[in-house]
Amino acid sequence: MAEDSILTYETLYDILRKEKQESNLAKLDSDINKMFVTYLKSKISIFKKDRVSMSSGKKEYAKKQINNIRRLYKELLEKREKKILELAYLRSKMSVKEPINNIENILEEERKLLQKIETILIDNRENLILPIVNGKMPQPTIDNTPNPKQNNSDINNNGNNNNDNNQNNNSNNQNTTNTNNSTENITIRLTKDVPKFYGEDLTIYGPYNIGDIVNIPRQLANILTNKDNAKEIKVNS
Repeated sequence: MAEDSILTYETLYDILRKEKQESNLAKLDSDINKMFVTYLKSKISIFKKDRVSMSSGKKEYAKKQINNIRRLYKELLEKREKKILELAYLRSKMSVKEPINNIENILEEERKLLQKIETILIDNRENLILPIVNGKMPQPTIDNTPNPKQNNSDINNNGNNNNDNNQNNNSNNQNTTNTNNSTENITIRLTKDVPKFYGEDLTIYGPYNIGDIVNIPRQLANILTNKDNAKEIKVNS
């Protein structure tokens, strides 16, 4: 595989077969994703170039082969993805484990995925599962998962622009603050986008955008500042 660095339908089928047979990640060329994209583009390019002169039967065969190539590789990636998920779950429960860089046959993209999932699972166990089974309510946590870009229809029904959306967020933040007058508040400036989250009293805060200045309970502000999501603003009386 690494010697010729060329994919064919037959080699792709063989790679998938081996992945299904092995319980651990099968060995792949480190550039397998790049190789597949090159292979797929080549197949599509040939089809576009020759389709005018192709008979209807050959044209349908070429289309079917391209779709089969996509299906095979998608199945391969999803099979490996499932193995990564299982590995992340097992590692999240281990007190002693080998470094991620030492895991055999894992691709660079898969290594990053494993690290993210494992971190999320460990955080969930430490901040949710363990406190609850020990008779304590979990502390509010901030979700640092990047938010996908929302279109205007997702933001509001009137299709307002981003500036209107920011104004609405600021208004919501002020309303949230007003419902927590019994708690000591501090003023912070957001240094990262932060999705909405729940406070200890189940009040919804956010979402906040970079640069927003909000006044929220100190406990929540400390969580944001400790995670480098915000900086406290000293307000002179």
